[in-house]
Amino acid sequence: MKTLIAFYSWSGTTKRLANKIHKLIPNSDLLEIKVPDSTFSSDMHKTASIYENQKSIHNLPQILNMPNNVNEYDLIVLGSPVWDWGVSSPVMSFIENISNFRGKVAPFYTSVGNSQRFMEFFHDVSGNLNVIQDFDDAHDDLNEWIKEITNDRS
Repeated sequence: MKTLIAFYSWSGTTKRLANKIHKLIPNSDLLEIKVPDSTFSSDMHKTASIYENQKSIHNLPQILNMPNNVNEYDLIVLGSPVWDWGVSSPVMSFIENISNFRGKVAPFYTSVGNSQRFMEFFHDVSGNLNVIQDFDDAHDDLNEWIKEITNDRS
């Protein structure tokens, strides 16, 4: 199964988890979603305000390194920090760019707070994508999740 692990990480937490996942899925490709440096502040509170504005006017950031053909993959493992209980705006932008993807999408997310509504939000923005089992770094077993999403029941 050809797999892309794509993620956005503002603080480095989601990146660390993405690297662990990459090591557990042999021959997977790893993509850190990049946006222009000027998109967000290094201050968490200013970034939260920028994010709220982006969501309210649906002005999502440009993805600088969007893959040319995501349909060469069978599975996209897509990671996001939880922002305001939802999906980060760079990942929302990535989702819009893969709206015609025919494979499976397995979301994973990292949070220092409340992530209860993340998957509800993810489903709202994912349109017709084939979203499968998610991974919450605070509550789930990574190895079991990897087996489930890659259909490796052994």
